[in-house]
Amino acid sequence: MALLTPNFDECQESVSPGTYKVRVKNSEVKTSQGGSTYVRWTLETFGSDEQKNNGRYIFTNTMITGPGAFTLRDLYRAAVGQALTGQFDTEQLVGKEIAVDVVDGVAKDGQPTGYPEVKKFRALQS
Repeated sequence: MALLTPNFDECQESVSPGTYKVRVKNSEVKTSQGGSTYVRWTLETFGSDEQKNNGRYIFTNTMITGPGAFTLRDLYRAAVGQALTGQFDTEQLVGKEIAVDVVDGVAKDGQPTGYPEVKKFRALQS
């Protein structure tokens, strides 16, 4: 057992539901418990009129195959401006700026998860 003294003075709440401009900060290819491959993305908010909403991290996953792969398709299209065909390196998207619509996450049983969930990826309007 470890005896800890946490300090939550600088702790931030989760990102609230809304639309945010984000910059892709990182990607990590992972394998689910069921053996499916997915990408875990780290997105950082910027450009908000409310300073508290800038520099916040949003995490989202995109499947690379199956019915859930539409999220990767939509993320790529929003970031690059064209459809994804063939192979690509996830590092191509690091630094790209897009908009995301965030909602409160809901578990399969209908209960709130307490975590934000990205519902839509969109290209930034010039």
